Amino acid sequence: MTLMVLFSMAAFTALIWWNAAMLNRADQRRRKAESELQQAHDELEQRVEARTADLSRVNESLRGEIAERKKAEQEVQAEQEQRKKIEEQFLRSQRMESLGALAGGIAHDLNNALVPVLLGSQLLREGKGNESNREKILDLISTSAQRCTDMVKQIVSFARDRGRKASSCRC
Repeated sequence: MTLMVLFSMAAFTALIWWNAAMLNRADQRRRKAESELQQAHDELEQRVEARTADLSRVNESLRGEIAERKKAEQEVQAEQEQRKKIEEQFLRSQRMESLGALAGGIAHDLNNALVPVLLGSQLLREGKGNESNREKILDLISTSAQRCTDMVKQIVSFARDRGRKASSCRC
């Protein structure tokens, strides 16, 4: 029986030793797996840090480009506004020039129509000429005065039409 006990103890010891060896191998594999996992984790962390740094640089570059584009757009808008103001000033000066030419033409035409009135009235005051000449002078004065009246009516009509057009214009 002692042999059996010894044999049982030896088998039990061998079994314990075998289990310990297996546990030791499993522990070594686990530690190796943990080490490899830690190494993979560290490599991944380095990749993530490098990629994050790359993305930060690209992001900063994009911010700079966006700022430059916004500045350029503002400059273009300012130039367009300036061009529009200059065009408006040019159109205004053209209108003023046209208005000046129109006023000069009207003044010239009125002057041409009023000269015979003034000369005829002066001749009549001085009493020069006979009765038939006086009749011609009065006809000339009347015709010239009528021309002046017609011109003034045309000017008033033109001004009213322009006023209506300007008030209805949505420029």
